[in-house]
Amino acid sequence: MKDTISQIGYHYYPDDLHYTNADLSVWLPILRSLGARWLTLKASCDRAVPENFLKSLMENGITPVIRLPIKIGTPLEVYNDLLAQYARWASNMSSCTIAPIFNPAGEIMNGPGSA
Repeated sequence: MKDTISQIGYHYYPDDLHYTNADLSVWLPILRSLGARWLTLKASCDRAVPENFLKSLMENGITPVIRLPIKIGTPLEVYNDLLAQYARWASNMSSCTIAPIFNPAGEIMNGPGSA
């Protein structure tokens, strides 16, 4: 039987304002003590989640899952610079997932119950 505890993960803050070294020093020990294997991070389409934050998670065995709020109808080329930045970092990272969040109405989705 697979050890399901080793696959547990969490959702981080519902915004993109908590990616400082101070945040990392508070949350990383807690996430490690909880046995976190992945962490969903809400990203902005204007700037990347800091490389140091992502690397620190991965060095501690936590896979970041980056959620990008992409509007339907927006050409994906608009996101090229941001995706290229993540791709450059990914060559130095063991595991990172980028998960776009689409809303058929073309609105940015912020989470459950968002309009």
